[in-house]
Amino acid sequence: MRRLMTRRPVKWGVAVFCAVALIAGAVAWGLGSPQQAGETVATVDGTTITRSEIEGGMEQMKMMYQMQGQEVTPEIEDQLRQSVLNELISEALILDEAERQGFEVSEEEIEEQYESIVQQYEGEEALEEILQQEGMSKEDLEEDIARQLTVQNFLDEQTEKALDEKDIEVSEEDKKALYEQMEEQDPDLPDFEEMKPQLRENLIQEERQDIIMQLVDDLREDATIEFHQ
Repeated sequence: MRRLMTRRPVKWGVAVFCAVALIAGAVAWGLGSPQQAGETVATVDGTTITRSEIEGGMEQMKMMYQMQGQEVTPEIEDQLRQSVLNELISEALILDEAERQGFEVSEEEIEEQYESIVQQYEGEEALEEILQQEGMSKEDLEEDIARQLTVQNFLDEQTEKALDEKDIEVSEEDKKALYEQMEEQDPDLPDFEEMKPQLRENLIQEERQDIIMQLVDDLREDATIEFHQ
């Protein structure tokens, strides 16, 4: 059994990995100017990444920063744009690998997620109106949902398999070390005993992130990535 060692601070309550192209966000993203909307920024084994996808992800990231009361300076905006591009490249690589392995999501999963989005927009009619404004159809949205579910479910399967193989143990010392790191950032944390379940989950999430990063690194080595900027 391998012990899990704390290697870096983990921010309490913040997920360590998420795909930038959120399913619901696909509807809300702005498409940029007509001249830029379809401009190809990069290709990943033939899959194109357009400027509109990057700018859409940027809007989501900036909203997250603003909700946390953080100013998005031009320097931070450049960093976020590069981060979004990198994550879109990672997403394309993972999707290709999932499809290569024959990984699929069911129609029931797609429909369930679609209904969830309908509820967010308080009805199918309101959602369809927004889709029309963005030049999308229900089928386009369902294709986006299928892609995102494929990526997420594939990553879940791969990380769980890797975690089982590693047989990781989260010790009291690991949790205590992480708690002390977090306490430096937020002295008003609940006490250690109350935080134990969250600490364990954060440490496991950190390990999941490492597994995903290694998977992406391996996929990048065999991929053809071209930039068109």
